[in-house]
Amino acid sequence: MTAKKDFDPDCYKLSGDVIAVDFETFYTSEYSLKELDYRTYCKDPRFDSYIMAAYDGQNRAVCHPSKFDWSVTKDKTVVAFNAAFDRTVYELGLGAPCDWPMKEFVCAMAACQYIGIPGSLSKIVAQVFGVTMSKEVRDKAKGVDFSKLEVIPEDMKEYVAFDAIWCWKLWEKFGRFWPSEERICWSNTVDMGLRGFPTSREFITNAVDHFAKAAEKYADALPMDKKLSRPQLLAEIVKLGLPVPETTRKDSPIFDEWLEQYGKFVPWLGNLPALRSANKNRRNMEVLVPRCFVDDKGMERCSYDLKYFGATTGRWAGGSKFNIQGLPREPKEGIDIRNIIQAPEGYKLIVSDFGQIEGRIILWLNGYDDVLELCRQGVDLYSAVAWIWKIIPEGEDLKKWDASHGTHIRNPLKAAVLGAGFAQGAAGLHRSNPWLTEEQCEQMIRLYRTNFNRVVQWWNTLMEIARAGFASPSRSFYLTLPSGRKIIYRNCYRKLIEKKNGQKAMVWVVDQGNRTAIINANLLSNNFVQGTARDLMMNAFNHVSAEDVIEPVTIVHDEMVTLASEDNLQDKARYLSMCMTDAPAWAKGLPLVAEPSIMDKYTKD
Repeated sequence: MTAKKDFDPDCYKLSGDVIAVDFETFYTSEYSLKELDYRTYCKDPRFDSYIMAAYDGQNRAVCHPSKFDWSVTKDKTVVAFNAAFDRTVYELGLGAPCDWPMKEFVCAMAACQYIGIPGSLSKIVAQVFGVTMSKEVRDKAKGVDFSKLEVIPEDMKEYVAFDAIWCWKLWEKFGRFWPSEERICWSNTVDMGLRGFPTSREFITNAVDHFAKAAEKYADALPMDKKLSRPQLLAEIVKLGLPVPETTRKDSPIFDEWLEQYGKFVPWLGNLPALRSANKNRRNMEVLVPRCFVDDKGMERCSYDLKYFGATTGRWAGGSKFNIQGLPREPKEGIDIRNIIQAPEGYKLIVSDFGQIEGRIILWLNGYDDVLELCRQGVDLYSAVAWIWKIIPEGEDLKKWDASHGTHIRNPLKAAVLGAGFAQGAAGLHRSNPWLTEEQCEQMIRLYRTNFNRVVQWWNTLMEIARAGFASPSRSFYLTLPSGRKIIYRNCYRKLIEKKNGQKAMVWVVDQGNRTAIINANLLSNNFVQGTARDLMMNAFNHVSAEDVIEPVTIVHDEMVTLASEDNLQDKARYLSMCMTDAPAWAKGLPLVAEPSIMDKYTKD
């Protein structure tokens, strides 16, 4: 519905090559983007885009979307701040009213994220232009049905125009630094989320019920209110005269140690992590139920929001209360949650990841061609390292060696190659792999740093770059990846922290999304390698998306999940492998391996 009285939007005045748009939509506490993904929100009967603004650098238009003359966007670049949402509003909420082809629909927020400026529109505008943007008008609109108003309030018109103007200015300032292949990757990511992953609504609803019953069972065994607040828990423990555990997190060595010592006095406490896990998994499944739909081919799907450039490294991240990146590797309460992604009849999933990618990248960056040449010949990375380190005879496969000799070399070696390459010491390796002895950890770290000493020099180089940034007026620095992309660390600052041993230290930190990260060799090397792996995945993702051979379903770190019809499956699997191992020019000499698996339901091999 439109407002009964409106004004001439003067759309004909918009003549610039770039037009920024912003939509305002109806929302409530229950019906909002905090609760729903973009597709579900825009397809909901409550959806109403009651006002929009457009700006071309000189002229603006503010009106109801139905009154906007979309022909002005013909052959133009259309930009929105969070264009994943605004594009969904345009395509699904408004039904794509433009019959004239746009040049492209792009995202100012993504462009800012790419150059290391994350945050909301108001936050970025304040940081870049020193302009304060109030959200008071927007907040007052919560729950207001503007379709029933005679006119749109003037302050709302100014608010939406303000957003479009500053979006345009951000794009004008930073858009040129966002490469075309990244724009394509962003667009492909939006498409993938809107298309949704193939699923079974029945599986999801059954999982909700299963986890709810499991949670009830664990809760019934507790001598307290089922709300289970931490003060309640501590009070029960104190009543028994027991020391309070530092944490009650599942899989925490500290909590496991506490339970071993005191668990016999509180047998019910062992149910606590299981209860929390069951409730968490129930909630994760519940949010998916309203997102399920049937596409035009009759296939059950579930839409989701996947954030392009959701991490400092450039990797994707989950959104809208569902993190597809964080699906558990192991079954929970007998349910493999990864099975929410499942192929319908006549189709299969083809799943492939970059094998041993982080270890290979580190050695490639530092010129260890002796190991890499063995990898090019098809030798397993960890077998190749075992040969170079003279742990096993050359020519032996490490897995088979362990099996025939009753040894357990591969797992410690794998842990060392992955951990030690990121400046991890023996203590850190032991913490992350408690099944290894302290002696084993010390030995592995010593072997790694002796045989791969250039990696140690590389850590020092990264820290030298960081220290130069600390000393600069901006307190900022960047790392240039092999692809040419930069990981930018802005506004670093000093912070007093308490170490695990209780000692305090002053360190350099940087804000990365919702966390504060300590800048050290571990962080920088990890970011550098993961960023490089992400750029390889982007190359593969764009390749797969450009051809109508298999359908990309999602990306989970270094793994791509695709959907294919059952005909010529082996050819399609080889195609996915080719897309992932066809290294771009900047990765010359890096041996890539990707061995696809064909499955009915997504699971971890």
